[in-house]
Amino acid sequence: LTRSGVPYSAAFAGLGNLLAWALFFPVASTYSCKLFPPAAGSGVPDVMAYLNGVLLPQIFNIRILFFKTVSCLFGICSGLPMGAEGPTIHIGALIGAGLPQGGSKTLRIPGLGSKAFSDPENMRDFISAGAAAGVAAAFFSPIGGLLFVMEEMASFFPVKLAWMVFMTCLVTILFLQLCNSYIRGWSPTDREGVPIGTFLDNSIALFNTDMPFQTIDFNVYTFLPAIVIGLGTGIIAVGFTIGNIKCLRLRAKHINASTLRKCAEPVCFALIYCLVCFFLTLAFECQDLPPAPEGVEDWLEKLDMTLVRSVCKNPETQYHPLGSLLLPTAYNALRCLFSRHTYGMFPWHSLVIFQIVYTVGAMVTSGMFISSGVIIPTLTIGCIFGRLMGEAFNQSWSDPGLCALIGAAGFFAGQSRLTFSLVVIMMELTGDLGHLPTLMVCVFVAKSFSDKFCHSMYHQIIEFKCVPFLDRTSNINKLDTYPVKTIMASDPKTVRTSESVKEIIRLLMETNHNCYPVVSIVDNATFRGTILRKQLSALMWWTHWQESRTFIPEIHGDKPNDNFHGQARHVDYETLQRVKRYMHWEHLPSVPPELNPELLRCVIDLNPYVDSAALFTREVCSLSRAYDLFRSMGLRHLPVVDRNNKIIGMLSRKDFVMDRVKEKVEAVNKALSVDEDDDEDDTADPSTQ
Repeated sequence: LTRSGVPYSAAFAGLGNLLAWALFFPVASTYSCKLFPPAAGSGVPDVMAYLNGVLLPQIFNIRILFFKTVSCLFGICSGLPMGAEGPTIHIGALIGAGLPQGGSKTLRIPGLGSKAFSDPENMRDFISAGAAAGVAAAFFSPIGGLLFVMEEMASFFPVKLAWMVFMTCLVTILFLQLCNSYIRGWSPTDREGVPIGTFLDNSIALFNTDMPFQTIDFNVYTFLPAIVIGLGTGIIAVGFTIGNIKCLRLRAKHINASTLRKCAEPVCFALIYCLVCFFLTLAFECQDLPPAPEGVEDWLEKLDMTLVRSVCKNPETQYHPLGSLLLPTAYNALRCLFSRHTYGMFPWHSLVIFQIVYTVGAMVTSGMFISSGVIIPTLTIGCIFGRLMGEAFNQSWSDPGLCALIGAAGFFAGQSRLTFSLVVIMMELTGDLGHLPTLMVCVFVAKSFSDKFCHSMYHQIIEFKCVPFLDRTSNINKLDTYPVKTIMASDPKTVRTSESVKEIIRLLMETNHNCYPVVSIVDNATFRGTILRKQLSALMWWTHWQESRTFIPEIHGDKPNDNFHGQARHVDYETLQRVKRYMHWEHLPSVPPELNPELLRCVIDLNPYVDSAALFTREVCSLSRAYDLFRSMGLRHLPVVDRNNKIIGMLSRKDFVMDRVKEKVEAVNKALSVDEDDDEDDTADPSTQ
């Protein structure tokens, strides 16, 4: 017999089923991401980058809706320490990006919705609402979803947007609670004796602790374990974040270069993780079931909790503490750890082993080539440490279940740096409103400690991806005395209001800038506005098709009309939009491959296509003011002019990366110090007087 009390033959028969489970689902999960690589990862940093003003490739492609869902579903079934919350937030943002427009570039379906929904401002608002709906669906937390987007994701959050997000979260949670009240898993719920229209308790909170037998009175002494747990979870959060970034760098160096190694990593690690969990379960003994006044089975059913008893010699009276944490899902482990009035239910050695195994597993799993989230592992890691501290204090005011809740909030705060939104999420997640002050103290301690050592995990991942993310906590305000000319790119490439086709082609081929300042043809310097690269590319293709009399039904319609002729002319907005869509569908380059030499000598009047109301700034504008403008408006570029409205430079988001800012400021200070030294030498030299 094993130490848990079952024969080895039965144990290894179960091991075969476990390995088959751990082999098939990781293969299916990583193969889904191989078919469409942007579906890998949680997607939360990508949505944060977009709302900050950076659009990463294909993050709102409609194919992500399918492949990310499938990959996340199979990944959770594989037994890996991961969650579905991050992908849920990304999927919600994707629905917010595509549904109001009523179309898809990938499926070649033109937008059927209102044109007002397609402008950048409304697009950003709908994506914010979709992300908040994803949070509300993941945590059963409508107010928490609103505050999460406000605190962590959105760079600009007006009152109008708050109202729209609030209504979105309301509809989401009502639909979710209605479904969970009638359907549980794949079967209908038992509603015997429940009036029609009544929501069940387990549909209101994901980990409901608001039950009579789970109640714990608030005690002022609970602040003591809250402070200790906040400090401990802050330390673990810093180590987890740094370790995860180390894993990402090692993975980028040794694994991501090969598609085979990238796809094999989740499969191999899932097998190793399942083997470790299985043999650790067999290595420890079972213990008697905890006493329950209404019976153990009724108690477990009310908490929606499962205890592993199949590996015990007497499953009717015994359960395996470590196996109940390692073998089922993380959701079941959280329900076990949140259970109140259960001192000794999980011995200290079981909690320590589970803490080590799960923390290392979650650290390595985050960033693999599968669609996975890190929020449920974050809650679980903090929950284990909090439960361990509750067992260590062993007092009536330090119940292990309550300390587990405090630990989950503390680790989440140390890892994400959330504050008020996190406290609301934890209250809505568990239904526990009586211990709000202790949660706030723990969150404050954990966040304050973690801020001293590193950025939040999401921001670390954004930095790892080399995204020019403009954080609200930047130290740019310390550089108010420096103007934007200190960091701007001088002598930008410009386009005149009337420009030859040859010059535009040369500019598009020699540069890859997204935007070009437009200057007056009179002096080649006076700022007139900006024009985007895709606008110039679409104009070049339209001119080429007009000159070569090429008929394209997707652009010109079912048959040629009066606008189809062989001479260049101004094109209207709708036609230019069709040209851009056709270029996207056919993957056309920026410049037509062959142009008539006579066409190259033609001059195009760009005045109808110039954004004459584009934002710009003066060279004397402070760095902090320009930084706030970029961040609040989601800008990608900003022209810089002098007092005579002459274009002298260009600002981009990359110019505000703090490393670059410090380098340029130090160079300016060094040049000023050299000039001052030269002036002192000239003053001291008598021959100059």
